Amino acid sequence: MRVKPLFLLIIGLLIWLVPPASVRSMPAGQPGEKVVAGEVVVGMKEGVHAANLRLPEGVTVLRASRELDALRAVVVRVPPGYEGEYAQKLRRASGVLFAEPNYIVRADMIPNDPLWAQQYAPVLIQAPAAWDVTTGSSAVIVAVIDSGIDAGHPEFDGRLLPGYDFVEKDDSPQDECGHGTHVAGILAAEGNNAAGVAGIAWNARILPVRVLDRRCYGSVARVAEALVWAVERGARVINLSLGTATPSTLMENATYYAYRQGAAL
Repeated sequence: MRVKPLFLLIIGLLIWLVPPASVRSMPAGQPGEKVVAGEVVVGMKEGVHAANLRLPEGVTVLRASRELDALRAVVVRVPPGYEGEYAQKLRRASGVLFAEPNYIVRADMIPNDPLWAQQYAPVLIQAPAAWDVTTGSSAVIVAVIDSGIDAGHPEFDGRLLPGYDFVEKDDSPQDECGHGTHVAGILAAEGNNAAGVAGIAWNARILPVRVLDRRCYGSVARVAEALVWAVERGARVINLSLGTATPSTLMENATYYAYRQGAAL
C-alpha cells in the first residue's frame, strides 16, 4: 500500500476572545496597548465604496488599498483616544457593515530558555518517519506573515521568494525583531546540512511578509492586507504566529477570504 503523506504546516492563528470593553488607545509602545491610536477599520456593504461613505465630521479616509478593497474595507482616521466611540458612530452610517478600532497584533511568545533548541518537537509528530518519504516540495509556497525574515540567513538559501513589507511599504521584508526568522526556521530550515536546526519541510519555498515592526507589534489591518497579498501570490499554506486580545471582524473576513482561495491557515 502506497502512502502519500500530506504536509499541513498549520500553526494556528491565536486570537484570544476577550469581551471588548470601552476601547481607548494608549501611547504607542506602552504596556496594555490594544488599538492603533486614531484609526478605525470600516467594512462596507456590497456595492458600497469608500468614496460613497458619508463619514461623521472629523473622520477622513486614512488608508485604502487594493488588498483591503478585496475585503470591502478601509481604514479611517478619527481623533486619537476615541476609537471606540467613533466606531459606534460609524456603525450607524449608511452602507457600513461593521466598524471597529484597528486592533494591535503581537507576535506569539518564543521562549528564551537556554535549552529550547534541544526540545525536539519534530520527534513528537513523527517527522523523521515522514522524512523517509518526503522532505517537502519546492512546489509548496509557505507564507510567513510575521516580522519578516533575515534575507541573509543560510538556512533559507535559495528558497526565499520576493516578499513584501507592509510596515515600511517596500519590497524588503527584513526581520527587525527576530520572531519571523525563528518561526520560518521551525517551518522550513534546511535539514541534513550539519548546521543549525532542521525544519519540517526542508524544500518548501518561503514567502516572507512583514506586518510586525521592530517591537514585534502590528495591526489587524496590516495582517488583513498581507493575507490577501499572500494568496494572490500562490501561498497555499499561511503561518500566523500572532494574535490580538480582542475579536476582529476584519481578521475573520480576511482569514475566510484566504480559506476560500484554498489556503491552509
